[in-house]
Amino acid sequence: MADKKKRTVKRSETLRERSQKEASKSDKPTKRRRVVKTASKPIKGASKAGRKEYHPFKLPDNKFGRRLNKRAHIMPKYFREAWEEIKQVEWPDARETTKLTTAVIVFALVLGAVVYVLDFGLNKIFREVLLG
Repeated sequence: MADKKKRTVKRSETLRERSQKEASKSDKPTKRRRVVKTASKPIKGASKAGRKEYHPFKLPDNKFGRRLNKRAHIMPKYFREAWEEIKQVEWPDARETTKLTTAVIVFALVLGAVVYVLDFGLNKIFREVLLG
């Protein structure tokens, strides 16, 4: 008899193995993450400077001094609160942005066509009624 070759079947990857592989990939910082981290350092420094408080003048630590020794912020309150709101925004990814932009353009074209048809029809009716 001829030698039978032993056949090996390649085992498919399980969902758990695939997720563990993806998780190990995400631990390594990508080039994009490194660039964002480097670019965000000056912004973080500026935001820390905006949160700092300074005291225009030092008064004694008594009831009178505490009332007059108000804290002053370098950054106005409006900008600090606006920055906090912007940090809470969940920005859409490129695919979702494209989808939403397409929806807006299609809606604008359809609405424009409806207005054009109504204008054309009403123009014909009024010309017949008023001039006819």
